[in-house]
Amino acid sequence: MSVRQIAAAAAALGTAAVLTAGCGATPVFGTASSASPTSKITGPFTPAPLTNPGRSQALPVANGLRATSGYQVRTWGAPLNVRSAADTSAGVVGSLNQGTRVNIECTAQGTNVQGPNGWSTVWDRIGAGRWVADSFVYTGTMDPVAPACAPATGSAPLDPATYPWPNLGADQWVDDGHGYFAGECVSFAAWAVRNDNVPDHASPDRLGDAEDWDNAGQATVVSTPRVGDVAQWDANHNYAGDKGHVAYVAAVNNGTVTVWEYNFGTPHRFNTRTIPISDPSRYLRF
Repeated sequence: MSVRQIAAAAAALGTAAVLTAGCGATPVFGTASSASPTSKITGPFTPAPLTNPGRSQALPVANGLRATSGYQVRTWGAPLNVRSAADTSAGVVGSLNQGTRVNIECTAQGTNVQGPNGWSTVWDRIGAGRWVADSFVYTGTMDPVAPACAPATGSAPLDPATYPWPNLGADQWVDDGHGYFAGECVSFAAWAVRNDNVPDHASPDRLGDAEDWDNAGQATVVSTPRVGDVAQWDANHNYAGDKGHVAYVAAVNNGTVTVWEYNFGTPHRFNTRTIPISDPSRYLRF
């Protein structure tokens, strides 16, 4: 974040407060100190400008919700992987050819994936334990066409889609009211801890950059994670930025955890990954 951007953000917010971008920078308004947030682009595709074929015409609406059956798979030629969860790192349980029609049982937020229809974090459940990225299914809209799936047993009692700042631009800097820039990993992780209905003993607010959270004297460092904990990466560890990274633990599996995060993969956008439990530097419990 440049000095000019810091000054502009300060003017827009009308404050001289210290806000944390985390995941790459702690801009201090009124000083010449700055750094640029960094993140690793993940996912199966290289970002590139795409057209939006056929997405402009919506399907008929019945009872306030579009029909959820008979949607056509659209690929770039290769079969579409069907995965066991709404995550590009989840296991492949099948494949669908171009033109196959699918029924969408329900939807969930997952890994941000680029398909012929554009980028989307929406995933469609087409059967028990069978998920496809919505960006490869022509539904006539970029919005979900079926209700959100009920949380699985042991998963987080939280809907990440209710985070208040899901669509900020990469160069937008908004005070989230809790000491962080909205859309950054620190902002989302703190929001999730505050709103997940998991009992807490400490506040996740105003703890500084992601790499500093374990030293802020609030959270308890734990080695065995559970839903509601925060995964923390030290600076430059396993693709974290130069100010570290934090993510919310949404599920704990056999040897892996599923994390929800912002600003990892696409700036100021939601992402989810299933990773080895050993991937983060540590886990924090609030």
